[in-house]
Amino acid sequence: MERKEKIAVFAGAFDPITSVYLHIIDALSAECEKIIVKIINYPEREYLFSVEERKNLIRRAVEDYRQKNPTSALNLSRCLVEISDSQTLQASFVSDSDDSIFISGYCQGLEKVAQSGILRPMYEDWLFSEGLDDIQSTKLMFSPNRIKNRCAELRFFKIRNFVPEVAYQALVSKNLEAFFKKTFQIWWPNDPEILAKIWADLKANYEKRAYHNFSHIAYMLELLAIRYKNLSSVSRELIFSIFIHDYILDETRRDNEEMSFSSMAEYLPKMADKSVIEKCVLATKHDRFGECNAAKLIADLDLSILGSNSVNVLRAYQRNIRNQYKSVSNEEYQAKRRSFLQSLIDRENIFQTEFFQNLMENQARENILAELA
Repeated sequence: MERKEKIAVFAGAFDPITSVYLHIIDALSAECEKIIVKIINYPEREYLFSVEERKNLIRRAVEDYRQKNPTSALNLSRCLVEISDSQTLQASFVSDSDDSIFISGYCQGLEKVAQSGILRPMYEDWLFSEGLDDIQSTKLMFSPNRIKNRCAELRFFKIRNFVPEVAYQALVSKNLEAFFKKTFQIWWPNDPEILAKIWADLKANYEKRAYHNFSHIAYMLELLAIRYKNLSSVSRELIFSIFIHDYILDETRRDNEEMSFSSMAEYLPKMADKSVIEKCVLATKHDRFGECNAAKLIADLDLSILGSNSVNVLRAYQRNIRNQYKSVSNEEYQAKRRSFLQSLIDRENIFQTEFFQNLMENQARENILAELA
């Protein structure tokens, strides 16, 4: 008798897909010829991503996972992504048999990953930092809702390794948009179209870059929140400057910061202090700071990645910054990169504020010297 094709069905909301989900799908691909990923849309729930956005994120995440893990059996030809009605899902598929595997629900999937031995080595740092030591207590920790909530609070550091890059970028963009519009609606209370226009312009420029993108903005905002405990006490001028400081980015120009400010200055209302915003944006040229405390702070935030104590973060940063300038030859890129890093090392202090000097001055010097070696 001819053996039936073994099929796995993995059902969930996938709002968004997480790295744990990808590992489940990968584990299923080793056992089955076909994996059907069913996106369930529960009518009583509110979702961050539409079903089409979730479908696209899953497909892109699977494709990216396959490229990064060439020994995996997972690929899009074997992984079908479908949208399912929650009421008809169970009726449309026979439960576990010799020729099928059915996984429904996040916790069941997490148990499968845990049993395979994948969970602990991949997530050990997070488990340790959260004081969690068993599978039952980690179920909530790895849930998409927990990840979404952390993003909504602009707490992106820990979740980066727990969602695929495509989902991470989508989460950052969605949450920063909500934060941006909520923060600056007071500047344009009667003209929301201006806010929408500014955001659309920022999105068009930032989302096409490998490093100076919304992840860079999110990194700066999260450190700013750490500095002041929350962002409610931070001036809108400083926050607006963070959002626009890399709006214009052209490696052939020397006036990117000036152009970034002037391109946005025309939109600013009278209540906004344009002089502070200009000083802040120009401070990210890293050649002058004046006596403006906000300008010194944004300059430090802009360089803060250099003070990371994570080898993975630094490697990703170096890789992404090189990819962003891929049109530049290796010889020219290395010369300019070394010149910039050397200029930082030659300063009395890399960072301008006491907070960042205490937090990461020594680590930044160590990291830069290692890259220059």
